[in-house]
Amino acid sequence: MRFKKTLTLLLGIVLLVTLVYIISGLKGKTGVDYKVESRPDGEGIRFLTYNKENKKALEIKCAEYQQKTQDRTLMRDIEALIFKKGKMNSDVRVHGDQGYVENNKHDFFIEKNARLISEDYVIFSKYFALKDRAEMRSSPKVTYQTKALKGTAEAGLELYLNINTLKLYDTSGTYKRNDQTFNYKTKVLWVMEPQQMVVMEKDSEIRDQQSILRSDWIAIKLTEDLKQIVQATSQKNSYLYAEDREKNEIKEIKSEVIDSFYDEDGNVTKAVVIKDAQILLKSETSQTLLISDYVEMNFDGPSGKLKNMKIPQRSRVENTGENQFQVIADSSSVKYNEDGEIRYCEGSGRVKFVVEKYRGGTAKIHYNLKKNSMTLEGENSEIISNHNTFRSSVFSVDTQNKILTTNKGIKSIIRLDEEKENVLLSKEAVYINSQKFTIYEKENKLSYGGLVNLNQGDIVLDAIKLEIDEENGMIARGNVSLTFKSGKKEIGIKGGEVIFNSKENRIEINKNAIIKSDENLLRADNIVVWFNEKNEPERITGEKDINFTKDDLSGYSDKVNWLFKEEVMVLMGSPYIVKRSIAGDGGRTEGKELKIDLKTNKITILSSGSRRTETIIK
Repeated sequence: MRFKKTLTLLLGIVLLVTLVYIISGLKGKTGVDYKVESRPDGEGIRFLTYNKENKKALEIKCAEYQQKTQDRTLMRDIEALIFKKGKMNSDVRVHGDQGYVENNKHDFFIEKNARLISEDYVIFSKYFALKDRAEMRSSPKVTYQTKALKGTAEAGLELYLNINTLKLYDTSGTYKRNDQTFNYKTKVLWVMEPQQMVVMEKDSEIRDQQSILRSDWIAIKLTEDLKQIVQATSQKNSYLYAEDREKNEIKEIKSEVIDSFYDEDGNVTKAVVIKDAQILLKSETSQTLLISDYVEMNFDGPSGKLKNMKIPQRSRVENTGENQFQVIADSSSVKYNEDGEIRYCEGSGRVKFVVEKYRGGTAKIHYNLKKNSMTLEGENSEIISNHNTFRSSVFSVDTQNKILTTNKGIKSIIRLDEEKENVLLSKEAVYINSQKFTIYEKENKLSYGGLVNLNQGDIVLDAIKLEIDEENGMIARGNVSLTFKSGKKEIGIKGGEVIFNSKENRIEINKNAIIKSDENLLRADNIVVWFNEKNEPERITGEKDINFTKDDLSGYSDKVNWLFKEEVMVLMGSPYIVKRSIAGDGGRTEGKELKIDLKTNKITILSSGSRRTETIIK
């Protein structure tokens, strides 16, 4: 913020200095003594006045004169010499064909072919009027040339001699610097020689072939020899446009204040843009828009290339084209490469961002376009991608390969592809938390790791790892636990691996698979739950090491087919059922197939022969 304070101080000093010097320049007479000397042979007369230090102040010569009144003398072929005083760098000479002198020889009026010459100015006008040997006026149209400027003032001028300051009205002209010509126009132009400063007021404009600056107020600080610009400040309704036609680059700035700083060779090194700033930068491959109340732009002097922008206040940086992103933050910065393209952007404090297909919020963002990487830092960092929301304290994004990762814990809200089939899960939001997370956008694959927890309504899944693919398929691994409801029945599933096969509308449970519904518990090496069109369990199959238990019944087989809706289970492959009893009067039933009615515990036995038998174990 020191640049903002410096600028405010500079503007205050400029206005104060201008006011002080103008007031001092209007203070009136500095002496009353004068001499009248006649020329030889009666050819004319010379009036010479002195100041209070008895030094020469004003000398007026003429070829002919006539004493019109006691205080006014008419003259022809006039040459006036105002001797150096105050801040003047040299004497000032005024020539004209006719005029008069009055006010105790402190005022004169010189007209016709009137011209003013000094070390600092050469001015041609219809007339010049001197008041109190301190202020010179001329109107309507004058042409002028200073050490730095050359132009015309349609509404005349004022010259404050004591402070060596020229004020021109409704003026336009040219300024040359480094073999470059700038055209300017303004309603009021101040040329302050002692301060090496030029100030333009009202409807001001400076332009060359590839740039234009407009503002209500422009101040330019020059070097001592007036050949180079040290600093240029525009204030109120400022507009700057610059283009490099060879490189097809454009810079456009709108703001209240634009303050530019230059090196000793006259190259711009820094620009500070203040209040309601809008900066638009265009290149062949991209376009950048920056909006803020304070922006510091730093340039490489010799080449004029933009190196970086620092924005200590809330801002919006938006880039389109080859790299598309938007960053809104309390403070931010942007860095450029030698080709004028953004290579790095960072923001901190209430950050909102859009980077390609990612958007969200964070406390701090680092976006390295050169390395195609983005990092988010902050306790409540959030990324939204494909209608999915992810929250963590740290995110790393490979923007080229579209890979997002975190190992600092994540809370996510997932919405499965509505155009794809789902198994068990509905199209409502799915809440998934875990310790680690990676999303592979190109493959549309999500990977969770370390104490994964999934919730959707009555559905709860816990696992060590979880992967979701582009077909809405899911694979959970490591101590998997899944619970959900079907009607009034609560179903629990456990296993080393649980696969949600959305294409075939089934859930596969592998490695020590377990499924439980009410009092019914089924164990197997592999269990498959088949769902109907309403995403309700329709049947359950299992293979290898089947173990079923309900109350005091235990069933064993190689295969099982559980008709879930009908509440019927069929054990196949050397099946047998054992009834446990404390009294020891239980029994064992075997057959080719054992069909169990889970509502009544009625068992139908299909023997190895053609005869079917039916029995009830009590």
